[in-house]
Amino acid sequence: MSRSVVSCLIVAGTRLIAVEDAPALAGLVQQNREFLADWDPIRPEGYFTPEGQRRAIEEALDSYADRVRVPHVILDGDRIVGRVTLSNIVRGPFQSCNLGYWVNQADNGRGLATAGVTRRRLAGPCALSGPEPELGLEEEALEDRGDHGVRGYVLLAIDDMLGRVRE
Repeated sequence: MSRSVVSCLIVAGTRLIAVEDAPALAGLVQQNREFLADWDPIRPEGYFTPEGQRRAIEEALDSYADRVRVPHVILDGDRIVGRVTLSNIVRGPFQSCNLGYWVNQADNGRGLATAGVTRRRLAGPCALSGPEPELGLEEEALEDRGDHGVRGYVLLAIDDMLGRVRE
């Protein structure tokens, strides 16, 4: 009797968002509108269109150029499955920022957010789980609202990589 072993390799990562991502993101925000409703602000109908996503991406890239936000898409291979953004970047002694993200409901529970966020630390100048050399950040200010269970796993993975202990 032979046994076969099935292994699951998560090929997740992130990259800087691009205007060309607008159609894919419009499809995702439309599909996930109800799923994300508890966490997202109320948005105008236009936000859920390719044009609305293009405007949102352009705004995010303007903030990136101003060094106050780092907007990325989360990838499963080459397929966009969500977004992750460093925002509210604080300069001075605190040198911190917030980490916000979402993953397509159909892809939840596969470790894509954790893999995408933690892998960035190894992938270069836009590290999302550690210092942000391009922006001069030391660490992120991470907060778990307690109502999104998966988020806790992501925060623990990030803390582990930064050598922090979360009570």
